[in-house]
Amino acid sequence: MKNKFALAAVALAFSAMPVAAGLKHKSAFDIKFAGLTVGEATFNIEYDETSYSVNARGKTAGIVDVFSPGKGKALSQGVLEPSKVVAQKHFVEFAEPKKTNALEIAFTGGDVEKVNVVAGKLRTKKGRRWVPVEPEQLKAVIDPVSTLVIPVAAQSTGDGAAVCNRTFNLYDGDTRYDVALKYKGSREIATDGFKGTAFVCRLRYIPVSGHRRNEKNVEYMASNEGMEVWLAPIEGTALFTPIRFDVPTWVGTVVAYPTYFGTAQ
Repeated sequence: MKNKFALAAVALAFSAMPVAAGLKHKSAFDIKFAGLTVGEATFNIEYDETSYSVNARGKTAGIVDVFSPGKGKALSQGVLEPSKVVAQKHFVEFAEPKKTNALEIAFTGGDVEKVNVVAGKLRTKKGRRWVPVEPEQLKAVIDPVSTLVIPVAAQSTGDGAAVCNRTFNLYDGDTRYDVALKYKGSREIATDGFKGTAFVCRLRYIPVSGHRRNEKNVEYMASNEGMEVWLAPIEGTALFTPIRFDVPTWVGTVVAYPTYFGTAQ
């Protein structure tokens, strides 16, 4: 019961914050592995000239939902600058049948001000096997959901390198890491709401801290050179957002295919 009240309080806090008004975009995805749907995700972005708000939701689907059901949601808000975003507030919740984990992060001037565990608990990270998160590593960072909003200079929206070539310094409340994008090429893509060119960016995962030393999964992701994110423009703006993801894993590639990309209804 305590967790339910805490989660409700977080929701009220977000609803009380100023939200970008007037313009709304929606992206919906089927997440497939070996041709089978294993999940679904939806990103709703609201924005104006100076601010953004992202409401992201996802859940398991297909055979995964039978054996390991789960769902998650995240809310992020911040300020739009000419070529980057500055996060202000982030909330994320993951729910399984018997447990819920949730936390919120408050930012000031792009620096982490506070992390509050709303439900569940963070991993205990004691001993030399862990890479500690240092205070200076929590400056000039954003949350992972805020990477879904990518401002580009108006004169550069047709330049794939200008759109892709950037590094996000990320903190999710538990782990500090960077994601570096580099322009790879362009592809035509069509889905409900969109038909046009997307810029394909090679995606690189760079662990910084908060992880176990010599952890196989971390090392695999850091050396994984096959990851891609495709970025497409939000109609009528100089904002880009992902329209497809390709992530090779130990046992095959996970692909997020768009089912809708356009104005939110």
